[in-house]
Amino acid sequence: MRRLAIVLSVAGVLAIATTRGSVNVPPAWGVLMVAAAAIGAALLVPQSWRRSAATGAALVAALASAHLLLRPGMPQVHDTDHVWGLWAYARAVRAGHPLPTWIPWIGAGMPLLGFYGPVSFLSSLPGVLLGLAPVAIWKLTMAQSSVLAALGALAGARLLGASRRGAAIAACALALSPWRLTVVDYRGALGEAVAFAWAPVVAAAAIAMCRQPSRRGGIWLALSVALLVPTHLITTFCLGVVLVPVLLVDALAMRGEAPASPFLRRFGLAAGTAALGAGLVAVWCVPALAESGATTLPMQTRENAYFVYAQHGLTVPDVAVRRAWDRLRPSLPRRDRAAGGEGEQMPFYAGAVVMALGLTAPWWSRSRRTWGLAAGAAIALAMAWAPVAGLATHLPLVDHVQFPWRFLSTAAVLAALAAGAGIGALLGDGVASWRGVLPAVAVPVLLLLDAAPYAGAAGWIPPYRGVTHWIHEADGTRRPVPVELPAGAMIRVGDLELPPDTTATPVELGWIAYVEWTTPAFYRPLLHARGPEDFGEAGISRFFLAGRERPIEIAARPYATLDGVDAGPFTRGVGRIELKPAVPERGAKLVVREQMFPGWRARVDGRDTPIGTAGLGFMTIDLPAGTHDVVMEYTQGTRPRRIGLAISVLSLGLGVWHRFAKRNGARP
Repeated sequence: MRRLAIVLSVAGVLAIATTRGSVNVPPAWGVLMVAAAAIGAALLVPQSWRRSAATGAALVAALASAHLLLRPGMPQVHDTDHVWGLWAYARAVRAGHPLPTWIPWIGAGMPLLGFYGPVSFLSSLPGVLLGLAPVAIWKLTMAQSSVLAALGALAGARLLGASRRGAAIAACALALSPWRLTVVDYRGALGEAVAFAWAPVVAAAAIAMCRQPSRRGGIWLALSVALLVPTHLITTFCLGVVLVPVLLVDALAMRGEAPASPFLRRFGLAAGTAALGAGLVAVWCVPALAESGATTLPMQTRENAYFVYAQHGLTVPDVAVRRAWDRLRPSLPRRDRAAGGEGEQMPFYAGAVVMALGLTAPWWSRSRRTWGLAAGAAIALAMAWAPVAGLATHLPLVDHVQFPWRFLSTAAVLAALAAGAGIGALLGDGVASWRGVLPAVAVPVLLLLDAAPYAGAAGWIPPYRGVTHWIHEADGTRRPVPVELPAGAMIRVGDLELPPDTTATPVELGWIAYVEWTTPAFYRPLLHARGPEDFGEAGISRFFLAGRERPIEIAARPYATLDGVDAGPFTRGVGRIELKPAVPERGAKLVVREQMFPGWRARVDGRDTPIGTAGLGFMTIDLPAGTHDVVMEYTQGTRPRRIGLAISVLSLGLGVWHRFAKRNGARP
């Protein structure tokens, strides 16, 4: 306990000494103090209550970390595109499509859930089904992610054999990780926030399977991988890269306690189980990976100077200095920081308390079970470090991660599990005097104090009604300006920051939301537009600027045209467009202002017809004279989607066969 007290003292002093800046919207200190008292009390309850107390401590830590979301309005975050995505997803659900393949109301139509993890959107279903407004759906989903992250760390620590007290500490450490809070309250990154729920279970189950393979560990590993992969591929990649050395270090540390079977056999079984979990969701991940070449993702990592991986590597002060945010700033490339922008990028504070606990767990706990986790946290931090990022950028797929600081999520997960495993080794679940438990009780208090600034917000967007434009003031605040749009048909707008407060409003975002998943033909011209008239070709009739109250009105092209003339009425829904154009005698080219992606199929009068592209990559069909029934459907008929479906069916069959083979005594 003396060593733990030393670590906590040093971490606390470091956090205080390195504090910089202020928080525009501070947390509610009363809430944090009550949470600290409740968590401390949970560690002191009698042994018979510890199961409920551990779960309660995890929930209290999660809700305390998300308490700011209970305020009316929302934090001023970077990725407001996710609120648009949830608004569009809610429209699809209320139209009867809980898992839409094509969402028509953002980005001039896009297969959003085909590329961005669909599990993160499915986690918003409670808010959608409750009929909440888009901002409230986002807030509820983020609050859920905090609760699930804490419960995931609790389950992960238990899989690793930690006591209930230790598991409670792991849950608190992840729920109150400053970096996780930055992802939620500063970045507003939906997929990364939800991924914190499954990542600790994946890590813990993989380690448990390599220590002692079991049916329980295999089920946890397969299911958690099957959830993490379609939640956030980048988190999956970062965790997978770090887990390989973690398993090697853990195997070396656990020599003497390991089972008789060779490590390579246990490692192969764990890898095969993880592959089975990934195979279950191959129906999503195979086409997502294979068809990403049709999106701007490869273009951005190759051509966009901002997305140069090595340019965003961190320095030691970035991670160690508790720099609170006072303004909303993005990650800056190294060249911009060197040109005078140092200190103006977003905070990357990893957390002095959680990292000190995780990195030094082998020393203060004297437990060999913490070596692999501590090494993993250190490796993940190193992967975000500028010198290592400069070397890693030459490895396959690394540039698709875009930012080395994404490895901080893996560091937070592994450090939290190491802290829980260490506390579990020190305390166990036996009876101990309150004096003996006191240093462990101090852990959640220090975690709360260290994380407090990151439970605040850089700014606040107040509640709004209808269509609202936000003016960016010189002091960093945003002023709401209500916007009246013509009633009736759907209106396509550009660069409106937040969606209407209801899905019934006939407006859609035609701008490049979720830029990684738009087509290059659509993205490039609009990004380099010379003036408002260029957006009319995309069907955008109103364009909003941050410093101008009224939107710019544009002479927009109709949604569907025949040789430039309005093609008449159409019906447009989730993945299906129906038109009945009257084509003149000479024939004409039908242009439908919807992005062309693999999977679209057209039928003209019941016959398959090839689809071409024109202009901004919109779909075209050559039509002969006469009136035609044109139906365009977004299907799952591409080769990668068929292959993914086959792998998923095969993986499910293997899992079922393996279970029954073992039950009947056959050799699997």
